[in-house]
Amino acid sequence: MLTSPSFHLQVITVRGNQALAREAVIEAAGLRTGTSLLRVRLGVARQALLELPRVKSATLRRVWPNGLDVLVVERTGVALLPCGQGWVEAAGDGMALELHTSASGVELPVLDGVEPATVGVGEIVPAAAARMALAGLEAFAAAGEGVSSARIAASDMEVTLPDGTAVYLGQADAGLAVRVETAVRIAAELRSRGLRVEYIDVRIPGQPVYKPR
Repeated sequence: MLTSPSFHLQVITVRGNQALAREAVIEAAGLRTGTSLLRVRLGVARQALLELPRVKSATLRRVWPNGLDVLVVERTGVALLPCGQGWVEAAGDGMALELHTSASGVELPVLDGVEPATVGVGEIVPAAAARMALAGLEAFAAAGEGVSSARIAASDMEVTLPDGTAVYLGQADAGLAVRVETAVRIAAELRSRGLRVEYIDVRIPGQPVYKPR
């Protein structure tokens, strides 16, 4: 069976990739057509994929007699942080995904008010407040709410929505996700009623405030 051509890997299906090219996924996993499907070490290939900064999780499955299915879940950038002479694109879990020489042309908000990150691609952004802020921005994205800009001042986080509404979120700490959820819910409700506001303030849990325009 190990030498039978019937079990030689011929078809590699890659799913879930958007930023990563199919060929890059296959190469990183060390997969080669013509290899006996019985000799493919799925655990080793999976671990190799997880070493790619953009890969959050990976699942590999043999498809008999000669196929392999690779499913990857990618990290997506949620903000740009100043880094040296350029900008680092960071994911919601703080992983540095890519370095950019300029913020122009990158459709992500810049996270202002943080010290320039000394971080390389594949490393975690060191500042705790920045990591919390990135998680908050990921929560906005997951809820389908766009953010045009974001900043941290005295550990308080503030974002601006595409319609110009400011959202005051308070401390970039463990409670930030709940306040983001509240802000997104209020923004959606106001939008459904055709109301435009100057700001939404959710800094005090359970006591949100907004100011009409």
